[in-house]
Amino acid sequence: MSKKTILIFIILSAIFLIISIANIIFSLKTSDLPVKIITDSEILKKTENDLKLASDELKKYKYLMNNLNSISLKTIYFGTADNDSDGSGHFFTAFSLFYKEKFYLITAGHSIEMDREKYKNFKFKPNNRDKWLTPELLYYENDIDNNNDFAIFKDDFISNGLYHADDNLKPEYIFGNTVRSANIIKEYDEDVSAVFGESGSPVLNSECRVVGVLIKNKGEYTEIKKVLTALEKIRKD
Repeated sequence: MSKKTILIFIILSAIFLIISIANIIFSLKTSDLPVKIITDSEILKKTENDLKLASDELKKYKYLMNNLNSISLKTIYFGTADNDSDGSGHFFTAFSLFYKEKFYLITAGHSIEMDREKYKNFKFKPNNRDKWLTPELLYYENDIDNNNDFAIFKDDFISNGLYHADDNLKPEYIFGNTVRSANIIKEYDEDVSAVFGESGSPVLNSECRVVGVLIKNKGEYTEIKKVLTALEKIRKD
């Protein structure tokens, strides 16, 4: 055996010895680390939580399906208006709201006035009828930058309306008009987006109560409490 071969053998042996010693030291250091043992009760608790989440989702969609037609057909409106300067058409969505024994028609405030352009000749029709309403404009705010953007109309013809949310303010759905085919219903999630004509759509929680008025293409909305504050002011005047 040559000196070169012997040298290589010695080097490889030394490397193997170093690795073996390192493994022994690592084993000694980690042998005393606590080991997480998942108990039967923890498994059962996780299963129960998963089942509860599944049950809650089922209840949510069951409630939605039971109320889908009455909401979509009777409380969602297609709205139009004319531009005050050139008469061009403007399209949007609205919804009827039942508040303290009265019905109101709610939409986005920038459908009344936007970028100093005012609209006129407002007309609305529900998804289930071709009968047009020409309601009275009671109040509006069009501060879209600060999400304070809504309008309130009133018409004696309205006899169905959504309820506002009190405590569950988590957005779940957006309902839209059927005329523009923008959306009839879609889930409110992190990827939600709106298209032209969807402004004024109601944003609903899992109980199909209104939490807001859709105003921007990334799903931003005016909180329903701002509309209710304005309604209280209207009722007092």
